[in-house]
Amino acid sequence: MPPELMYLAAMVHALRARARNLRRADRRDAGLTTLEVAIIAGGLALLAAGVITAIGTAIENRKGNIR
Repeated sequence: MPPELMYLAAMVHALRARARNLRRADRRDAGLTTLEVAIIAGGLALLAAGVITAIGTAIENRKGNIR
């Protein structure tokens, strides 16, 4: 086998091994931890409270203009 093809075969083998290892690492770390879920839920709750407050304030400010 020519040296160029041997080099190419070794490179392909190394890339396949690297891709295989990355896929395995992704499976181990799949999903969110409880702390991450709690932080996301808390952030969404704060966001919802802010939106509700903004809508309530807008309604109160425009209440006098309604006939």
